[in-house]
Amino acid sequence: LESCATDGHIMKVLDHGKSEGEDYEMIVNARTIDLIAQGSKKGLKIFEMDDHYRFHLGKGLNLISRKVSLKYPSYKNVIPDNCPEKVVFDHSEFMKMIKSCKAFTDKETNLVKVDVTGDMLKVTAHNPHIEISWTGQMKTNMSTGNCRFGFDVTYLDRLIGNMKTDRITWKHSHPERASLFCGRDDDDTTINLLMPIRLKERNEDGE
Repeated sequence: LESCATDGHIMKVLDHGKSEGEDYEMIVNARTIDLIAQGSKKGLKIFEMDDHYRFHLGKGLNLISRKVSLKYPSYKNVIPDNCPEKVVFDHSEFMKMIKSCKAFTDKETNLVKVDVTGDMLKVTAHNPHIEISWTGQMKTNMSTGNCRFGFDVTYLDRLIGNMKTDRITWKHSHPERASLFCGRDDDDTTINLLMPIRLKERNEDGE
């Protein structure tokens, strides 16, 4: 049983384990998922009607949800099938830097730059309109190579901030392709995907 949610910038895919029955796909709103999570304790049965779904939560409790007729993106085509580069870093230390740099970002782009050089990870924020900058750095647990990415700090904060883990594994292949984040390197049940912001070429000062 697999579920996927996306807002066009962040995507989260969860593997919930085995389900019974034939292959089936459906689109439901976030509120329905919240109610199912609160009301279903042991098992869930789903029945399809003409315009609605009925979710049997057990103990005589049923939830009726209207069908969503909109098209959902082909999310499996967005997930990169090869991310050879990897960076592992401390979750809480990284989030402290992200929270600190927010006030220094350009409010039009929310851009932060994340550089990995050797065993050091650096986060840089710059607001050219009022000429202020912020830089923070931390040691990584490991990295397979140097890289330089641009991210929207709002989405980066939301995605990594909501991950319940002490260590983040960041997998990537190219600064213009989606990055994957997971709690542990062997965690293949959850995919957290974030699209980068394309960076301009470095100037003579390397910025």
